[in-house]
Amino acid sequence: MLRSYILSGQYLSNLNSENPLGTGGKILLEFAELTKQMWAGKYANKAPQRFRGALSKARNKYATTEQQDAQEFLADMLDALHEDSNKVKKKPMVPPLDDDWVEKTALHRVGLEAWRRYLRRDRSVIASTIMGQTLNRVTCPVCHHTSTSFDPFSMLSVPVPAFEKMMVRCKILRRATSLNCPRALCIQSLVRPKQDLDTFSKSDLESDIDMDLDADPDAAPPSAILEQYIVEVSRLSEIGVLKASLAEMCGISAGALLLCEAETTPTPSEGAAFIRQNPFVTYIPVNEARPCAELSQLGNEGAEGSQGDDPDGMVIELMAFELTLKEWPSVQVFAQDLINGSFSTKSLNGMDLEDARFLLEKQLYGHRKECRRFDLRPERIINMMSKCLWPRTTADFRRGLRIEYLGDRNQKLPGTVIDVLVNEDNPDKTKVLVHFDHLASKWAEKFTLDDFLQKKIAPLYTKVTPRAIPIEGTLYHRHSGHYFGNTSFLHFHNEWSMARAGAHIMAQAARFLHEDQSTSGGHWIATCQRALGKAIDIILDIDKAYVDRVLRDCDDKFVYKKPNDQIKKSTYDASSLNDLLEKKMTEIFTFLPFCN
Repeated sequence: MLRSYILSGQYLSNLNSENPLGTGGKILLEFAELTKQMWAGKYANKAPQRFRGALSKARNKYATTEQQDAQEFLADMLDALHEDSNKVKKKPMVPPLDDDWVEKTALHRVGLEAWRRYLRRDRSVIASTIMGQTLNRVTCPVCHHTSTSFDPFSMLSVPVPAFEKMMVRCKILRRATSLNCPRALCIQSLVRPKQDLDTFSKSDLESDIDMDLDADPDAAPPSAILEQYIVEVSRLSEIGVLKASLAEMCGISAGALLLCEAETTPTPSEGAAFIRQNPFVTYIPVNEARPCAELSQLGNEGAEGSQGDDPDGMVIELMAFELTLKEWPSVQVFAQDLINGSFSTKSLNGMDLEDARFLLEKQLYGHRKECRRFDLRPERIINMMSKCLWPRTTADFRRGLRIEYLGDRNQKLPGTVIDVLVNEDNPDKTKVLVHFDHLASKWAEKFTLDDFLQKKIAPLYTKVTPRAIPIEGTLYHRHSGHYFGNTSFLHFHNEWSMARAGAHIMAQAARFLHEDQSTSGGHWIATCQRALGKAIDIILDIDKAYVDRVLRDCDDKFVYKKPNDQIKKSTYDASSLNDLLEKKMTEIFTFLPFCN
């Protein structure tokens, strides 16, 4: 109606340029001009410069470029348009309603009379189309007399019911262990037989195996992979408080939980039917410092069942992922004792603390519970491996060598040799290409043997402090070029070899293999689970065999802190182990569902 009033030109007959409470008609005229331009159909866009100029002169607070409240701007606009189009040129004095008359008269008649008296002073298109009245009652707490009045309004603030508490439904995807994935990640024996590397047959995958379900006070129940919890939390508390409550309920430490919101990608019309039935859902970590009230604004439409099965629509859907790494308890105890100074020279029989920690890592590396129950962070092993494989000549250069760059300005960057650039004309000028951890590939640099000899390049963790935060990766499901299903997160220690990281990926993939004996595919899934466990065995055994052989070649009685130039260099050629790994994995790949 206001638009029609402007476009028809009726506002010109009601223009009140003498009203001291208005803007002399300037705001109404500029608003009318802007409205005509908007509805003329001639302009793709139009900058309201003249309107803003008139508004700035009428209301000084809009003259600057500072941000202003939208509600205040609308209120000022309506007030200016009302006064500029007020038909009452000279406002008369209007007495208020008599209290005695108000008490004796019906409420609707009191309202009509109050509105009639208001229009005697204020009669405009804004009053006719936008404004209304509110009923106010004020009671004296002493004499209990009640005063009733009607007040005009152009905007009405409606309170939104605020719930003190909110319900959050959170699903938790736990890490795969020998407890919740016993068939794939079983722990068969204390030491795996050596002939495991040399013998392998299909019968190994079709026979039942002993499942180690040793009691573990920190572990989840054997069947727990995906769980669901409902948490009641204050809307004003931080999301971190919600996470702490969830951690207490599920038994997983808050530091090992990643809280995320879901985001669904439209399902492609083409592709297999199971892809269309399993939409692609990604998860975005939430900011734990934000208040829980903001969770209701995250837009959980992509989360399955969010708010739909709750009559009040106040249940928020979230997803939590358990960190896929768990440190060995013995290493944790050792590190804590090291910090507390609990060790004495006598208790270690004169052994240096760093040597003791190194020997502990060496003992646990490739242990039967590694990758199935616990995950070792081999900081000292990788440092010793780097020392044992340290090049003395260009012929000693090899891919995969872990190094650290000690540059100018106290730079300390860990990295890996990713390529050997052989100079056939002059072998002494052969260089290596080093990729630095956590930096883009464009920052990779070339180094010569002189850089190694001059200690510009040193064995990893000579001066660089090991990074305590693990590497985080995202696991996707893909088929025929299309992503489908729910993504999940994987975590890796920075010091792991590619083989150990591959075994970790396979171990965590066991969470998505579930047999159903009531269907024809149950036996096939069980075979896949056993094949997965066998593949992990092969990878870990060969990885451990390589590390043991390199360390044994260096020195039978070496000391961990010994400089690399005093350690005998290993000349072990791992090609035979690589060939064996390729052969065994090729045989077992036919039984893995994600390798077909």
